[in-house]
Amino acid sequence: ATPADSFDTLRELVPAFLQRLSVNVQAFNQGPTTDLELQQGLLCGFLNGVARKLGRQAEPIAGQIIDAMCAVFSCGNNAAGEGNIVSEALMCCGAVALALEDAFIPLLPKVIPPLLAGLNSTDDDDLCNNSLGTLGDLCSATGQGFQPFVAGSMDAICTQLTNPNTDRDLKVSMVNCCGDVLLHLGRVVAEPRAEDGAQVADVVRRVPLLPMRLCTAGGGQ
Repeated sequence: ATPADSFDTLRELVPAFLQRLSVNVQAFNQGPTTDLELQQGLLCGFLNGVARKLGRQAEPIAGQIIDAMCAVFSCGNNAAGEGNIVSEALMCCGAVALALEDAFIPLLPKVIPPLLAGLNSTDDDDLCNNSLGTLGDLCSATGQGFQPFVAGSMDAICTQLTNPNTDRDLKVSMVNCCGDVLLHLGRVVAEPRAEDGAQVADVVRRVPLLPMRLCTAGGGQ
């Protein structure tokens, strides 16, 4: 564990790691390799840990971290394991959001496009699952500030829930995520907007057979 009196030193290390990540992204775009991909994941993981450790003290460097994650998102399509890189970057964004809480709201527009892309991923269950986790982190951190982005997120989840090819376990995570979204919005808003709550409920209502399928032990998807 990092003691609080070393936070300044930890924060001072961030620019060096961001520079390393920038160099990595440039090299990756010129010619992706497994080693470069592994380095990206490790660097994103480091920044994730820094944000969690610093908490609100990460605010001065938060914008730089999110910009770095956006650069990682931009080169994810060139990766052999695209979902791995994007997942690491999304989880880092979630960590920064939890550290900043409502101070993260101005950064949400930068994170939403790759988040929605992850939620809409139909061929990478791990990426979609990590995107759900990030969605929960963003809602928990920003509360009412996330309301402008609820519709797009719920539409993406609804599309997956009504897709017969979506993994059954993944659908369980999606239904749980819907509850988390509503819980976090309701917790910080005195009178939650009815349309937001209705939209979350509509996601579950539009898949009436889902509970039966989920409760069938050992059954097929």
